[in-house]
Amino acid sequence: MPPDSPDTGGESRKSPAKQIVNIKFGPAMNPDAARSQLHRLASNLDTPFRVDLSRCVRFDSVALLRLLAVIAVRGEHGLETRFRLPGNAAARQFLRRRGFDKAVERVLDVPFRALVDGKWFSNQDAASAELKAFENANSAIQAYLDSRNFFDFFCYDVSGKRDRVLLIEQEWLRWRNPLITQVLRDRLSEQHAHDVSRVVIQEMFTSLLGFVSGGDVVCVTQMDEAGSYPSAGFLTIAAWHAPYRAGGALFDLLMATIAEPSRAKEFNIAFVKARPPRSRSELWSDFVGKHRKGGHIKAEDVEDETSDVAVGKSQTEGFEALYRFVVDEFSGSIDFWSGTRFAQVSKNLHGESHYRVEVSDKDLVRDTGTIIAVRLPLSR
Repeated sequence: MPPDSPDTGGESRKSPAKQIVNIKFGPAMNPDAARSQLHRLASNLDTPFRVDLSRCVRFDSVALLRLLAVIAVRGEHGLETRFRLPGNAAARQFLRRRGFDKAVERVLDVPFRALVDGKWFSNQDAASAELKAFENANSAIQAYLDSRNFFDFFCYDVSGKRDRVLLIEQEWLRWRNPLITQVLRDRLSEQHAHDVSRVVIQEMFTSLLGFVSGGDVVCVTQMDEAGSYPSAGFLTIAAWHAPYRAGGALFDLLMATIAEPSRAKEFNIAFVKARPPRSRSELWSDFVGKHRKGGHIKAEDVEDETSDVAVGKSQTEGFEALYRFVVDEFSGSIDFWSGTRFAQVSKNLHGESHYRVEVSDKDLVRDTGTIIAVRLPLSR
């Protein structure tokens, strides 16, 4: 393993290796808390970094998914990214049980053990969580699904069109499992339990894979009980499509969907700009801004700006079905990282508009692929 500081030995005329810079996360690693650290990792592609998780006691899987996206970009540029594992045994167990180490190996094609400085996983970390009495049948079912790796990081190769179809079919079948359906009935909705696979899974992965072929997809599911992040209990379903060269295609789909004049009054747009409009995606944001000012988007403008994105009616309809189901039926939210943009669609709690869309490009200095994260609040 390389030392924490560069080796100053050898011939004096050779430049010393760059010192590894330590970036600390925690104690709770979630997308908000990890924003500045991820920004630093993504923006400095000439510096070797160590992702220091030693203080972490709790993880949000979306934050880990974003970390995977950033280190994948660094790997593409030949930059070294090392790790330090949590000192907390439960946090180490979480990473190992969820297969985070295998996901890192998939995106970097390097054994995870070779990237870890300091303490490695112990035998106790591989063991199951301490057995305790289950409060009800649902907690027993969730423990069983956990033991069968339902909440792990899943990696798919989507090099061909058929691979994409197989991914959607496999995820659809996984979410049709009678045990997870029972949990969804009790914790989400008796009426719409089957719609999670029929609408959320189907439309989420169709939107994610609709523009760019090739690369990998990594998806993960997490059930956060009350007292963890988020502050209330949530079911989170998230996926990342690795080819970051896709640009902001998914963001364009979002803009094409909500910028349609017939939907103008449905959305309250909160657009946080970090720089003047330059790209096609940023021009879309200007179009949406016209709705807030009472203006109108002309059909010829829409055609000109989306002609090379190939956003079809079926795609916008599927996207509409996704956000309407997540927000209307469950009061949930959808987060998107696409190109160098972030957007969140949620219920608008103030004013006449039904949905709130928050758009930002402040934290994404580099295209790290496309991530969709659906959060559905648990009822109990």
